[in-house]
Amino acid sequence: MTMAGPLANRFGYENFQERQHLVIPFHVPQREPGSASVETQPNRDPDRYGVSLLGPAVLGNLSVSETKGFPILNIKVASQSLGWAGYYGVIQVFATGDGGARLPQDLSNAAWAMDDHPIYDHVNTPFCEFGVHPEFFDAPFRDVQQVDWVARAFICYVPKAVIGKHVKPIFAVEWGFWIDGFTPYVKETRRLDIKVWDEHLDLLRSSFPGWTFDASAVAEPAPTVELHETGQSP
Repeated sequence: MTMAGPLANRFGYENFQERQHLVIPFHVPQREPGSASVETQPNRDPDRYGVSLLGPAVLGNLSVSETKGFPILNIKVASQSLGWAGYYGVIQVFATGDGGARLPQDLSNAAWAMDDHPIYDHVNTPFCEFGVHPEFFDAPFRDVQQVDWVARAFICYVPKAVIGKHVKPIFAVEWGFWIDGFTPYVKETRRLDIKVWDEHLDLLRSSFPGWTFDASAVAEPAPTVELHETGQSP
């Protein structure tokens, strides 16, 4: 992948200002093959992406235009399966550096937390999205002078479609941003070894005690990732 933009100053990350696009094929038992499109890019048009709809409760002191440059994420799951066999879910966890500091190089030592849409507050589900060939969108931003933020999104499935609270992981992607001097920068979006799922099992199980989360050893072997580089999107 070609790095676009300067090297970060104090954090030392690469700044990606072009659209990043991963296409990840997968196959789980008793279902047809599928794939997921994972795309991140800087938000250059907050109005188009509905940031103004969130209101002051979410925006705080930020104006809509001040959310430009923060990353947006789109994950689209597709497969040849129909109906119940097309049900998949997205679980996301995130971490921030303490007091604006850089996150630890070994992210297993980071203070991870569950992520969800506010509409799911107090709902007993680990999923940010769940349904037939779901699409997950996220566009975080922060009104701070300096912060280091990272998220891991896991595509998962329930073996019996919508019966039972039993989750198996398929693959994981990591993405994020940092802020330096109130200016946001976009991190590299990359696929992770599915074994990182195991680092979050304690969090998942303590947050949702009525659910069963299989370890990654039970998951299907990871397939090959196709990476597409494209030009800037609006």
